[in-house]
Amino acid sequence: HLCSWLPLLAKAGAASGEDRYFDEACVQLLGHQRWLEDPLTFFWYSAFGRGAHPRRVTPGLWGLGNAYLLAGIVSLLEHLPRNHKHYVDVICLLRRFTNSLHEYLPVGGGWRQVLDNLQSFPCNDGSALLTYGYATAILNGWVEPQYYAAVWGGVYHIGATTDKDGNFSFSSLPHGGLDAVEAYEQHCLQNDPGTLGFILSG
Repeated sequence: HLCSWLPLLAKAGAASGEDRYFDEACVQLLGHQRWLEDPLTFFWYSAFGRGAHPRRVTPGLWGLGNAYLLAGIVSLLEHLPRNHKHYVDVICLLRRFTNSLHEYLPVGGGWRQVLDNLQSFPCNDGSALLTYGYATAILNGWVEPQYYAAVWGGVYHIGATTDKDGNFSFSSLPHGGLDAVEAYEQHCLQNDPGTLGFILSG
């Protein structure tokens, strides 16, 4: 998936000096965008053509899936040459995406399991990885520094949902593409050790 492929292709391009790796990374990112980006929120659905919905995207704007996406985009931009033909396209995608994340960050709890559903549970691993992606984008000057508020909010909510004994509250299971929005509410673990890496990166 893009969180793995984009950094791999970007690093291969940087190490080899061959543009074909950057070209393929951008083709994958922008191709997936055309199929999966929601035109209202600019968040992405997590899969296309699975399960009960063979000819359209699976429902639910899954928080962790979008966090994977943001981490993949900033990893690509860390190596993508500024003169690459798709550099501006990737920057525009990133800015539109982070603007929506800023708009949908709730006052309490951090980003949700389903990003546009404030009734879904706060997702610790998704919030932490989104915070990492946001901070990376700001530090590299790819988005406006005023978005630091989302980073601050993300860090605050990571702390607020982690108790003094290091328990992490709710985290999403690592795979998405579910066939109903309601299924995401049971798609979670409590105090999942795998969340620690996301929290530390955030």
